[in-house]
Amino acid sequence: MPKCAASGLSILTIVLMAVAGSAHAQTTECSGNLAPGNYASVDVPAGATCTINTGTVNVTTGGVTVGAGATFFVGAPTASLVITSGSLDSTNAKFIEVTAHIHGHVHLDGTTGGDAIITDSFIGGTLSVKNSSVVGIVLDRNTVGGSLIDEKNQCFNEGGCNSVVSNTIGANLVCTGNTPPPVIGGTSNTVGGNQVGQCAAAQ
Repeated sequence: MPKCAASGLSILTIVLMAVAGSAHAQTTECSGNLAPGNYASVDVPAGATCTINTGTVNVTTGGVTVGAGATFFVGAPTASLVITSGSLDSTNAKFIEVTAHIHGHVHLDGTTGGDAIITDSFIGGTLSVKNSSVVGIVLDRNTVGGSLIDEKNQCFNEGGCNSVVSNTIGANLVCTGNTPPPVIGGTSNTVGGNQVGQCAAAQ
């Protein structure tokens, strides 16, 4: 009996290791151009540049993660990104410009140096851009199932460098602590919930 138990444990350990290895292998690291096709998940390593220039990239499971100092660019209209199950997350990235259809959320935190641009996209969850120090922020013409949050950002390009215009938002539009305040285009945003903070009235 002890031998059988030990043998069973050993087999279980081997199976778990194989599953873990398989899951790890499903993540594609992108540095350069990402070819059209299906990917389980995509990781843009710290300092790398990942571009989608042509065709459709479909991310099926784990979403897209963008590392510190990295750039992620989708060259619409010749290219498109579809995240069928998962989200787009970046922490301390350098430059993000995306047009996409994303089942989950978009969270951009601490983007520094370049731009944070999400336009003409469908986002099933929350669209959140926070703690950024960039040339420009553009969050225009998106359909957002949850809330749109523009918080504690600073931008340096003159003349409306923080733009939140012509979005359809299922929940709340929240803008706080931004320098300068975002331009929201009067009543151009359709908001299912409340307009809060700097986005409570036209700027």
